[in-house]
Amino acid sequence: MNLIYNRFHSIQPRLFTFLLLVTCFTSCSPDDEDDNNGGGGQGNNTTTYFMNVTINGQAYQTNSVGFFGFVNQEGCLPVNYKLTNIGQIDIADYFLDAYLFRYENNEDIAEINPGVGDVIQSLYYFDSPEGGNSCNFRLVIDLEDKQLAVEDTNLLPSGTHSVTSINQVSQNSTEVTYAVEGNFSCSFINDAGQQINITGTYRMPIDCLL
Repeated sequence: MNLIYNRFHSIQPRLFTFLLLVTCFTSCSPDDEDDNNGGGGQGNNTTTYFMNVTINGQAYQTNSVGFFGFVNQEGCLPVNYKLTNIGQIDIADYFLDAYLFRYENNEDIAEINPGVGDVIQSLYYFDSPEGGNSCNFRLVIDLEDKQLAVEDTNLLPSGTHSVTSINQVSQNSTEVTYAVEGNFSCSFINDAGQQINITGTYRMPIDCLL
């Protein structure tokens, strides 16, 4: 079992990002690219989107939020979900990649209140998609430590994620766009046994089908 785990773990961060990038070209909605920096896919609102992250006390920010993701996915029972990129931080020492599981259709999102979602690593998305029964607003996060020969890290089980607000910003004939805000805190262990502490906040667009 440990051998299988390690084999998946050794390839999962890059594989996960690669699959998302490939999927973007084949299945992202046309509005996804306009979601950056406040576009919200509609072109007529001024909401600013961002992800702020602190890694071991050092702060970083990106405004390339909600840029790509999986659509029409199964596993978040009993409805379809979408896996949307929150943001990526790519610096000399680390590469951080964060995503949000959430329901795809507006009828499923409209009655959802802000609340707490869990934190998982992408390995568990690949190994246990059936675990998505409660996956709405689940945070999926990965970290590579580029200072080491083995860049992969392991997420510790103490992570927290809270969605603090969900506000509709626009609507057209096919979809509703919400601005979702949240915060998270988690820690990883690198191959040298060192703990890397991460906190973050974000505001991101999600487009829900009518």
